[in-house]
Amino acid sequence: SKIISRLFDKSKITFDEFSILDWGGGDGYISSLYSNIIQTILNKEVKFEIYDYSDWNDSRGEKVELEKIRKKFQLIIFSHVLEHTHDPVKEIEKAKKYADKNTIFIIEVPDERYRLIMGLLGSRFGLNYHVSFFSRSSLIKLMNICGIHSVLSKYEFTSSYRGNSIPTIIAVGCMNKSCKSVKQTPNLIYELGSSLVLTFKKVIKKLMQKDLKWLISQISI
Repeated sequence: SKIISRLFDKSKITFDEFSILDWGGGDGYISSLYSNIIQTILNKEVKFEIYDYSDWNDSRGEKVELEKIRKKFQLIIFSHVLEHTHDPVKEIEKAKKYADKNTIFIIEVPDERYRLIMGLLGSRFGLNYHVSFFSRSSLIKLMNICGIHSVLSKYEFTSSYRGNSIPTIIAVGCMNKSCKSVKQTPNLIYELGSSLVLTFKKVIKKLMQKDLKWLISQISI
């Protein structure tokens, strides 16, 4: 919400209504959180709909089929989706059909830059079930290629996903060029430095978990 408010700080864009399209949103866990937050801020009803390739049980929102959508959405969310796609540009372009010039895009992906450094240090480096990896710079560039302007982004080292701790990269942008927030394009030194910090935190956390498991095993003995 802070990033969105910064994006619209100097623009005159207002929303008569507000609806969310959760692209690849599964059961709607993320969009239900966003709708509650935005509903509180705007003091108006916020509805959300979910589009996903696969069937999910216990959906929190209305599942939609793309060919039946006849409206534009004010917010489109890609939460932990693009890392599973071989062509992120194509995926965003598909979603843009359901956006107008004022639509906000929120993209969140796991920050897995540490895998490259660990690979250089001799650790096994595999793609597992993620096929695309991002930095802040590449995520900003991706959104700009897709015509999403004034992208604001941040590394979130203390983020979580469904209760599991996971560092993420969050980016917010708008289709309207009147969103004139200052762009934040990290330079190479910043990217390398933050990658090293992330790797250090990952290694320390792993060592602490290993020590904790050893301590628990000793107590149980």
